Amino acid sequence: MRAFRATPDGYEAALEPFEREVLTRVVGDVLELLESTAPERPAVADDELPSWSVAATATRPLDTALARLLPDASTDDAELAAEFRRLTQDDLRATKSAGLRLLAGLLAAAPSDAGAARLLVARDQGGRVAAAFTDVRLVLADRLDLRTDEDAEALHSELAAPRARRGRADSRHALAELYEALTWWQESLLEVLAADLPEGPTA
Repeated sequence: MRAFRATPDGYEAALEPFEREVLTRVVGDVLELLESTAPERPAVADDELPSWSVAATATRPLDTALARLLPDASTDDAELAAEFRRLTQDDLRATKSAGLRLLAGLLAAAPSDAGAARLLVARDQGGRVAAAFTDVRLVLADRLDLRTDEDAEALHSELAAPRARRGRADSRHALAELYEALTWWQESLLEVLAADLPEGPTA
């Protein structure tokens, strides 16, 4: 996996075939998680339904990973959180699904060059791809039981320890390596996105 860099056409990074395969599968899993619980759209248009019936069944997800993707707007006011979720959850889910589909499509279309796949992200796609990375990382963090910055630091130390001292299953180690790699990859994309921002007015 190689860091993103700015090019005349946008942003470009590279990843090995097995990295593309793993990331494609994980992106698909997150997309499936989002869409498997999406409510079916009514047979009639929303404007033909009474206002109280639109998204009336939007509730906080039971799956903790999905709850990270679709969080409460307020942790102090349950009524406000429920109302905000009713009004926005479907749109938020659709936006996140679209971003994940974009990332999946870019991974599938990435041309191979001497074995490595070149991921090409247009400038107007950069923000959505970065957001999709965030959503994948949120799910991975939940599956790794990362709740605080201290948990993330402990995971980093765990990965740095010799294999004999880890004391955890190899499957967790593989998931942790993916989380760390994706975090680094996303940071490299955010750096080139920030470098492309227009400079503010000078005094």
